[in-house]
Formats: sequence, structure tokens, C-alpha cells
Amino acid sequence: MRPTEYSFDPDLSSARTIPAEWYRDPSTLARELDMVFARTWQLVGHTEQVRLPGDYFTCTVSEEPLVITRGEDGVVRALSNVCRHRAGPVARGAGHRKSLMCGYHGWTYSLDGRLIGTPEWDGVRCFEKGVEALPAVRVETWGPFLFVCLDATVPSLSVALPRLRKLVVPTVAMPSLDSVLRGSAKAGREGDAEVIGSAAGLRPASYGDEGSVTPPIPIGPTPTPRYPGELHTQRLEGEVVVQFRVDEKGRVDASSMQVQQSPHPLFTEAVRNVLPRFRFEPARSGAPGSKPQAAWVQFRTRFTAQR
Repeated sequence: MRPTEYSFDPDLSSARTIPAEWYRDPSTLARELDMVFARTWQLVGHTEQVRLPGDYFTCTVSEEPLVITRGEDGVVRALSNVCRHRAGPVARGAGHRKSLMCGYHGWTYSLDGRLIGTPEWDGVRCFEKGVEALPAVRVETWGPFLFVCLDATVPSLSVALPRLRKLVVPTVAMPSLDSVLRGSAKAGREGDAEVIGSAAGLRPASYGDEGSVTPPIPIGPTPTPRYPGELHTQRLEGEVVVQFRVDEKGRVDASSMQVQQSPHPLFTEAVRNVLPRFRFEPARSGAPGSKPQAAWVQFRTRFTAQR
């Protein structure tokens, strides 16, 4: 039966199931790959799979080979797993490495997709490494989950999943990002550098059924990351934004930390090191007498070198 010959009846009491041959018809699969899987957000993995800079894993979406990486800048990317030279894979399986390399001729790419090595290509004319980067596709996180979308015109994941968020994440439902948690501020120093961090940098994570949960409340001063001594001479500055999970007992799950912004991996590690020192009153739903529940919190801090 061709698709045009099947009519869906919204009245389930009299509706028919889809034709059996659609489950095994190659042309039906081709249409689904093109019209559904290639044009919607698809779950590909968990943020824990790319927790550290250099972590990667491979996957396939709508027959498009991809490699998910976390670069030295802390950013998660979804790159084409097809070498620009002879179309071989630049990564296999999952693991940790400093670069991606095709096994055919050794073309090498950085974790952000730039072509950085082309053995035996010195002197080749009409060739520019800068334009031969691995194509990137959109990747976004939803809680600890990683989604990719091959279609650049599709709305962001936060727009695409509003109803689903309310259905399946009641335990991490949070107020809007504008609702700042309470707590006292604290600044820390090391040598000639300063880290500016405060409870004002703690916010509910920006997803979930807004307004349905009293967010985790910090207990005591907010721990402040130490400026990495290795960066003193560089006087590197910048803001780090992460989010992490607080369980139903108010404990921080340090392994759940997801980096949303970081100018350097050492800043990221400095933030990771203080997470076990956070203390919270756990989140609760708005109902009287409700039980504590897990929730996600965003932490924002700025590393500043003193002048």
C-alpha cells in the first residue's frame, strides 16, 4: 500500500494500524530517514561520555556518520565522521585523544574539526587547509542528554521539547533562569589572581516545568574556585558556566557537571574541584509536605587576573 492510500482515523475506536509492509519496505525507511530522522532532534548519548576535553564517541543519525567531541576549549561539538580526503572515518568507537585521524592517508583534525595535518602534501597547489574542516552539525544538551539535529532550520531543542520536558522530567523541574538562588557571596585569592564567584552565580538550570519546584537553596558561603597557578603568567581571564545535579539529599553529583562555557580546561577543572564543597537544602515541589527531589543547578563564576 502506498502512503497516499492509507488514511489515518483519529477516532481510535475505529482506527486501523498502519500497513504491515511499511515495516519492511525500503522506500518507507528512506522516507522516514529523510522526513523524520534527518529533520528532528535525535538523542545520541550522555554528557558523561564526553566529560573531559579529549573525550569522544561516534554515532550515526539518518545514515550520517558523526563523532561527538569535547574540545580543549571545553565545548561539545558534533562533527562529520568522514575525512575530507577519501571519505574514511576519522574516529571509531569511543575514547580519549588529542586529535582525530583518518586511517587511509593520515589526515588529522583537531577536536573542533580543523584540518591540522596532511602528510606528504607539502607544495600542493590550489589547496587550503583552512577550508577543509570537518562539517559540524547542531548539538544541544537536555539535562545530561546529548541531542543532534542535521537540519539547520529546525527550532532549538528547548523549543522542540517543551511538552516532553514536562512529561518526563518532573524530578528536575526548575523555576525560570531569572530566579536567582539565595546565599552569601565569597571571593577567593591565590597569588596575584582573583576568582570572582558568589551565590548570585547559582541559578536553577533552564529547563523543566517552570514554577513547580522550590529550587535547592545553598547552605553557607558559596565555594570559590582557585585561579590555576599555571595560568598566572598568561593572565588569562574569562567566565565559566556549568550546571550540575543536586540529589534529593542536597548533595552535589560532581560527575554530572556539564560545561556550557569555559575559556580554558584548567578553569573547568578548578570549578569541578569545588563542587563537593557545595551544600544545599534539596529541591521540593510546591505541594505542602512534599518530599525532597533532585534538581539541576547552574553555576557561573569569573576568573580574573589582578592588574
